[in-house]
Amino acid sequence: MDNDLNAFLRRTASGLTEVRPNFWCASDVAPVSYPGGAHTALANVESSSFWFSHRNRIISAVVKRFSKTGPLLEIGGGNGFVSLGLQQAGVSTVVVEPGVDGAAIAAERGLTVVNSAFSDDLFAADSLPAIGLFDVIEHVPNDKEFLIACLRALEPGGFVYISVPAQPALWSADDEYAGHYRRYTRSGLASVLEVSGFQIVQVSGFFLLLVLPLLLLRTLPSRFGRRKVTSADQAVTHHKEGLVSRLIGSLSGFEIGAISSGYSLPAGTSLIAIARKPQSK
Repeated sequence: MDNDLNAFLRRTASGLTEVRPNFWCASDVAPVSYPGGAHTALANVESSSFWFSHRNRIISAVVKRFSKTGPLLEIGGGNGFVSLGLQQAGVSTVVVEPGVDGAAIAAERGLTVVNSAFSDDLFAADSLPAIGLFDVIEHVPNDKEFLIACLRALEPGGFVYISVPAQPALWSADDEYAGHYRRYTRSGLASVLEVSGFQIVQVSGFFLLLVLPLLLLRTLPSRFGRRKVTSADQAVTHHKEGLVSRLIGSLSGFEIGAISSGYSLPAGTSLIAIARKPQSK
C-alpha cells in the first residue's frame, strides 16, 4: 500500500521531495491559522475522545459510500487521526499537513505524509480521486478560492468530503483561539461549494445533542466575558469524557445510520458535506 501511495504522489504531485520513506516535504511551508501546540495537545486526547471517535465514524461512513478504496488526500490532516480511521475502514489515504508537529505525529502513526500547505499547483489538474477537508476550511481566509483549487485537482467525478463547525450563533472564545474565520450554516456551506463549481450530494448536521451544552458552556460565557481560552490544553478539555459525552455516545448510532443512508439532519454543532466535481462534457 505504501509503495502504491508513493507512486501515486510521484505521478500527481510537483515540487515534493521524499526525505524518508513515506514522508514528503515541499520546499516551503506557508503559515496557517492554527494555534501552536494544538497538535500535541490533541494527540493526547484523540483516541479517548467521544468527539473525535464519533466524527471519525461519521466520516468513514460517508466516505465508504462513494470512495470505497481511495486514495483520498486528507488536506490539513493534522495528526492523521482521521486518515488512520479511514485506513482501518479500508480507504487508502495520504495526509497533507503544513504543520511540522502534526506531520511528524501522522508519520509516527505509519501514514504516508506530505508536509506541505495545499496550493493549486501542488497536484496536477484532474488527478485526485477524492479530497478530505475535515475541520479545515474554517481556518482559511478565502474558502471559495481554496475550494476552487481543490476542484481543479480533483478528477472529473471525484469527491470532496468536508466537515466544519456549524451555526454562527454558537461562536465563542474557543473559535477565536482555534483560528477560525467562521462557523457555517447548512445553506452557507452548500452555497460556497456550488459557487466554487461543485455539485452537492449531501449536507447534514451532526452532534445534534451538543447544541445546548455548547451554547451554555462556551457561547454564552464567551459573550459575557466569562470564558477565555489561552492554551491548547484548555481548548481540548471539552473532548474529554463526561456526562455529555456519554449521552452523545448512547445516541451516536442514530446520527451515523441516518447520515450514511443519505438523510440530512437539520442541525448540530458540526456539518458534514459531500460534493463532487462535475463529469467532463
